[in-house]
Amino acid sequence: MDSSKDEENIINYEKSKEYWQKVDATNSGMLGNLTYVSLSDIQGSSNFLKQIFKLKPAPGKERSLDCGSGIGRVTKNLLIHKFKKVDLLEQDERFCEKAREALSNTDQLGEIFNIGLQDFTENIPTWDVVWCQWCLLYLEDNDLVQFLIKISKCLNRNGVIIIKENFTKSDEVIYDQEDASVTRTLHSFKEIVKKSNLRIIKEMKQNNFPKELFPVYMFALRPNK
Repeated sequence: MDSSKDEENIINYEKSKEYWQKVDATNSGMLGNLTYVSLSDIQGSSNFLKQIFKLKPAPGKERSLDCGSGIGRVTKNLLIHKFKKVDLLEQDERFCEKAREALSNTDQLGEIFNIGLQDFTENIPTWDVVWCQWCLLYLEDNDLVQFLIKISKCLNRNGVIIIKENFTKSDEVIYDQEDASVTRTLHSFKEIVKKSNLRIIKEMKQNNFPKELFPVYMFALRPNK
């Protein structure tokens, strides 16, 4: 498989944007009608975060960033219970408004950045934890490397980037023409991490997901010293 050629033909930011513009701004829409995985997903993420906070040195709990946040499902059910402030990064304006509405009863909501990951330009240390879940599959490899490099510069001291994504069951990358996404292999993902001058400090597989779905893994990353 000529992955570079396939990626060039399949990964299309405008097409992905148009796809999500047609998706309902609901939990069902965010999860592709697989709402039954939400509880296991949040429990798995919570358990992973607990382990991250046991690291020495551990990240702080002041502020986090939820990347590809959608309507704020992860923020509402997980991050606001772990951090004093949570910022959101989401390119779909409808989802941003829905998230603002869903989180209106908490003073822990920080800023909402209504931009795509590929357009992210912040470069000031701000966050203790940057959470990226089911969103990096929409970035080309080179853009993903650049995003990770940029976001790593926004970490506070002892901060971490947490990535939770689908991965293939084989050694082949899978491209989805419907939403213009890519499901990477664990190997290709780890190569991207290396190119981004990051290292994996913790890795965990998500449990209690249906076997017919892609395997889901969580990674905690820190910049190389």
